[in-house]
Amino acid sequence: MARNIYADAMLSQGACNLGALVHALDRIVTLLQDHAHECGLGTDWVNEHPAVRLFAHQILHLSRRRGYSEAYRICSERQAEEAPSLDVPDPLGGT
Repeated sequence: MARNIYADAMLSQGACNLGALVHALDRIVTLLQDHAHECGLGTDWVNEHPAVRLFAHQILHLSRRRGYSEAYRICSERQAEEAPSLDVPDPLGGT
């Protein structure tokens, strides 16, 4: 049975588990890429699909505790480390 990606996109708006949300988006993007390939549609069609945009919005919502600049700085500093620590300061100030 084919998935209703529009229903999945609507459900994504209440998601609180970033990992599950990203895995669901991966499945939807794969379906959309297969369809785009069959129909001669490009990457922009997939990237701008309404279901993808709703998922992307929820991912952004769940990861916004800190700004882009700080995240970019931390990743930039740690990218060259052979085994970088996964730890970062708690965005809520706890331990």
